[in-house]
Parts: sequence; C-alpha cells; structure tokens
Amino acid sequence: MELLRAVVLGVVQGITEFLPVSSDGHLLLARYVFGWADEGLAFDAALHLGTFLAVLVYFRRTWIALVRGRDAPLFWALVLGTLPAALVGVAAQRLLAEEFRSLLVTGLSFLATAALLFLADRRAQRSSVLEVTPPRGFLIGCAQIFALLPGLSRSGVTMAAGIFAGLSRERAVEFSFLLALPITAAAGAEGVRSTLGAGVSLPLAIGVLAAFLSGVVAIGAFLRLIRTQTFLPYVLYLLVVGGALLLRLR
Repeated sequence: MELLRAVVLGVVQGITEFLPVSSDGHLLLARYVFGWADEGLAFDAALHLGTFLAVLVYFRRTWIALVRGRDAPLFWALVLGTLPAALVGVAAQRLLAEEFRSLLVTGLSFLATAALLFLADRRAQRSSVLEVTPPRGFLIGCAQIFALLPGLSRSGVTMAAGIFAGLSRERAVEFSFLLALPITAAAGAEGVRSTLGAGVSLPLAIGVLAAFLSGVVAIGAFLRLIRTQTFLPYVLYLLVVGGALLLRLR
C-alpha cells in the first residue's frame, strides 16, 4: 500500500508541477480523496527532486547551450528570474506551507489561479514576443514569489506573468518550465535533507522516480497542446475543483 501511495503521489507531482493547476494543492487533494495520512512537507518537497530531473533531462540541449554561452540573454533572464524566490528562501516557503496548508486555502488558491489564467488568455491575443530578456525574466521571477502560497500554481503564475510581460503563450510556458529548475532543485534538496534522518526509504525513491517519468511526459504533452490550445480547459477545471472544495468544506 505504501508503494502504491508513493507512485500515485509521484505521478500527481510530476503531472501537476507542469500543468498550471498547482502540484502542492493536488498532493493535498489526493490524500483527502483517498483518505491517506499526510506524511508531511518533507515527503512532498523530496518529490520535487523528480520534477527537477525531468526539467534537466527534457531541456538538456538548452542547458548545454546555456553552459556553453550560446544564449546569454536567456541565461541572465533565468538568473534574474531565480533571484526573487532565492531571496525569500526555502525557509520562508516552508513556513508559508506550514501556516497555510489546508484544503480551504487550496480551494481559494485554485480559484485565484483560474482568474489569473483567464486574464492571461485575454492578454495572450496581443502577446507575440519570442525573446526572453533579462528584465522580463526578473519580472516573471518576482511573480513567482506569490506561488510560494500553497495551492497557487507556480507554473500558472509564471506562465501568466510571462504573457503579461508580452511573451507569446508558447514561449511563456517554455520559460516557466526552465525557471522551475532552480526552485525544484532547492525544494527537492531540502526535502531529501529533512528525510535523511530516517534514511532514504523505498517508497520515497519510488515516488521520486514516478515524478520524474510522469514529469517528462507532462512537459512534452503540454508544450504540444499549448501550440493550439488556450488555458480555458485549466480555468474551467480549477473553477470546478476549487468551487467543489469550498462547498464541501462549508
């Protein structure tokens, strides 16, 4: 049963990290739906190691090009985009997650993400810039701070911020995925460090592997879909799930 739970949570993490629907919120929701006990923040954070590896592997050619200095504007956009969340720090993220880790906050955050994506879709009709400049990267990174709140989708916030900054929908999505590398690395490292006292368990290793494999699939699928699709399906999904959660908790 522990292995099955680890696989399910790993797949949930891998898919929802890259869809604009919040991985943290869906991990909490999955436990609620299946009646599973909450293993705590450390387990969820450690699953980010899988999504970190997914971004690293899927975009390996991009990372190699950046290391070789072939795209300086994108490199500095990622550096500046990482700074705001880095300054807030993993510790602050953990504090926020502990204070606001509830289904009520998750439901409200789902609705907030839906509203943000709806507005981004309207803006996307007038956004066509393909180049991610350092100033744009910094603005998107500042927006990423708000995604430290549980249930508010990091991908959704950064995708929307990219579109508001003038990027095309497809380019905003790609940059959002690239920007995930540092923050998922930090979260994963913190989670693994917190679980080292009890040893690296088999369920955790299985969960990380499931997050990695499902994450690679999710990145590729979403990048293909977003070429012809708007955010509307995710807006409707978040409205339904967020609204249902709030009604259930009344």
